[in-house]
Amino acid sequence: MSEFSPRLPPSGNRPHVESHFESMGDIESSPCARRSASSSSFSATPSSFFSTAPSIPAVEIDLEASPSHSEIASFPHHVFKHRLRFATPPKTKPSRKAWWWKKGLRVKEKDGGEKVRWVCRLCARRKCRRPLDYNFASDGTANIERHLLKRHGIYDLSGNKTKPTSVSKSLATMYDINPQSNNGQNVLYNMLKKVGEPNALDELLIEWVTTENLPFRIVESTSFQNIVLHLNPAFKGRIPSAMVLRDRLDTLYKQAQGPVTELLTTARGRIHVTFDGWTSRNRLSLLGINVFFIDVDWNHRKLLLGLPSVQGRHTGENLADEVASVLAEFGIDASRLGYFVLDNARNNDTAVAALAGEFDFNPEHRRLRCIGHILSRVVKQLIFGATANAMETEDDADFDFNTASDELKKWRKKGPVGRLHNFVGAINHSPQLVQLLLEWQKEDIASGKLSHIDKLTGRLRKPLMPVSDNETRWNSRYRMMQRAKLLRSYFSRLVIYIQEQWEHDKLRKGTKKPTILDDKLEDADWDVIDVFLKVLGAFDALSTRLQGNGEPDEDGNIRSGAFWEYFQSFEFLLNHLEKLKMDTDLVNGLDAKSVTMVRSHINLAWEKLDSYYQKLCPPAYAAAIVLHPCYGWTALAKHFKGNPNAKKWLVEYKHSVKKLWEEDYQHIALKSADTPSPSSTSTSRKERSEFETFLDSAMQDDEDDAMAIDGSIGPFLDEYDRYCTHEKEYPRLSRMASDVLSIPAMSAQTEREFSSCGRMVGVLRTRLDRWGIAMSQCVRSWKNEEKKEQEKENLELLSSPLLISLVGGSRHWQLVDRGESAAEPFSGLARYIVIH
Repeated sequence: MSEFSPRLPPSGNRPHVESHFESMGDIESSPCARRSASSSSFSATPSSFFSTAPSIPAVEIDLEASPSHSEIASFPHHVFKHRLRFATPPKTKPSRKAWWWKKGLRVKEKDGGEKVRWVCRLCARRKCRRPLDYNFASDGTANIERHLLKRHGIYDLSGNKTKPTSVSKSLATMYDINPQSNNGQNVLYNMLKKVGEPNALDELLIEWVTTENLPFRIVESTSFQNIVLHLNPAFKGRIPSAMVLRDRLDTLYKQAQGPVTELLTTARGRIHVTFDGWTSRNRLSLLGINVFFIDVDWNHRKLLLGLPSVQGRHTGENLADEVASVLAEFGIDASRLGYFVLDNARNNDTAVAALAGEFDFNPEHRRLRCIGHILSRVVKQLIFGATANAMETEDDADFDFNTASDELKKWRKKGPVGRLHNFVGAINHSPQLVQLLLEWQKEDIASGKLSHIDKLTGRLRKPLMPVSDNETRWNSRYRMMQRAKLLRSYFSRLVIYIQEQWEHDKLRKGTKKPTILDDKLEDADWDVIDVFLKVLGAFDALSTRLQGNGEPDEDGNIRSGAFWEYFQSFEFLLNHLEKLKMDTDLVNGLDAKSVTMVRSHINLAWEKLDSYYQKLCPPAYAAAIVLHPCYGWTALAKHFKGNPNAKKWLVEYKHSVKKLWEEDYQHIALKSADTPSPSSTSTSRKERSEFETFLDSAMQDDEDDAMAIDGSIGPFLDEYDRYCTHEKEYPRLSRMASDVLSIPAMSAQTEREFSSCGRMVGVLRTRLDRWGIAMSQCVRSWKNEEKKEQEKENLELLSSPLLISLVGGSRHWQLVDRGESAAEPFSGLARYIVIH
């Protein structure tokens, strides 16, 4: 591509550079192709999926030359209402032809006579969706010239007509730039240079629409285009259409497949998998497949590999077939496949067994259970008691609270929390009741009855809305009870208001009793809810903590989502419930019936949790604790202390972990690689939680323990540091540790991907196909992972005192060696478009 000059010749004399976009591939090249499909041959550095991938070369359209065969072949016939055919130009002397004929294509309607129409070549190349904007009758000279000037800045250079205002001059005038000065020329050069980088704008637009789950047609919005042109008018006529953006997304996805596959090859060891099913609003059945691993630099990585559709029933064999296809597409073979962290559905057991037959592994060892789903079932057992078992297969979908009397009766039988579910649902389905609740709170805040500052948050108090529960949010019932406790007085006031309204109306109209009155909570019910909140606090804290995929917090400490916390979470919660069984203070103030119910529900919850505890047979659970530098076998011995089966359990776990070592790691071939320096971590700590104190109690203090620490590593610092530092001394042990410690404790990331899909497939986007959804979500996931790597590199750069210094108390960084200053960055799209 030729370099842009600050002083450009008139636009009509130079070829227009347009982005080349590949058309959509066939189904086999989609994000979830079959196993036989080969992966992309593009390559790039593992840390970059997009920026270093080979870019599609721009194609120059010479408007002074006749259209090429490829240009005619790519004509967007589908956006036109009528079927078109290309017309042969008449044999007219060049001097008598209108100057604008070469800028367009001569077409006729196949069934509409011989009337010739002119179609703009540049707009057709972009596949613009509104053909009326660039499709004119050939005798409409004024319309054609107006289009070329306003949309593309092209005008007649013959001198037969008055020369329009210069485009470059309007840019200089708009920004008050002196084009004669060196600085002014540099600014104009930068403005126009960006227009010469069409792929960069397209990639930023794709990043924007995929990250924010926006419709592709937003780029055709007049409001959006006005914003872009306000920032840089040189982009006039250069913004891609929605169809071109969709095609470019397909191209980007295919380009990134190679670097993603290469990144997977940098995994230090095994690549772990989570998958789950989801149905979109437009009735597409998708299977989200995520992978987790430690790369060559000891960074924890997670990627969405695909969202294939599941044809037919969700049997284990069908799920396994789709998962195996995606794994094969990205080059993950049996030697690199790790553990599967899945929910408790039986078809997942069958799926892992089927995959084990294909990839040759022990399904009983590799099939692990998502602790989030386990805790959700235990909490359900605690809240609803024996009725919780009947709820395992029930769908907690939204329903009409005015007509679903049978559904209301079911929930009413489930105790105080069931009635609260109905009560909150009735409020949230009535705009009048919601408004009344908010108005009462505003009045109390204004009168001083409620303090203006919320003591819990330290922020300005605002009226609160009731929180509804649902089956897909693990902590939703706890959140519902928490909010209901804060609004208890207003709920009671609402019951009185509804009761008075009903008694007044039934005298004249014979109005039926509102169902919400059948779900009002008595003082005894609120006492039970208070007890449940005390019991469930530990479950809420742990389920939130373990959703983090083992990533570091703001202190640089790996504190959440780490797999070594999995086994110990069971021990902590079992001890928690055992203590509550005997806690007389917990049930003080409850009536006899409520005391019996609470104790029964706690026993049922303990039994449910223990039933899953008995399934922690795979050696990975124990190995994660043993291989953590701060714990080892001492921690397991402390956890089992006092149990009559302690000795037996220790022997069994030691045997299974030893067998895992001997079969998978003791004789493994090693790769020669430099050991990166471990990243420094902060030792600053926040207030310790009850669970962290419990973990402290399990820390080893045996000086003779093979894994004993020397005090140089704190209990919550990066558990990989030890193995990273001593990798050359203990390469196989380091490999085993990186494999086991990198297993996710939950399949929460797959649930997050489904939430993103749900935001993308909104009520106005039900025509989205599954290929578009899959490509968008995969590119979104890969972009996020690329950003994390770039942010890490930027932080390493900024940490060097030789490169930067913080200027005063402002939020601006100054690059000392370059003499450049840059304000705090805003969006990448605006930063690319705008003029600095």
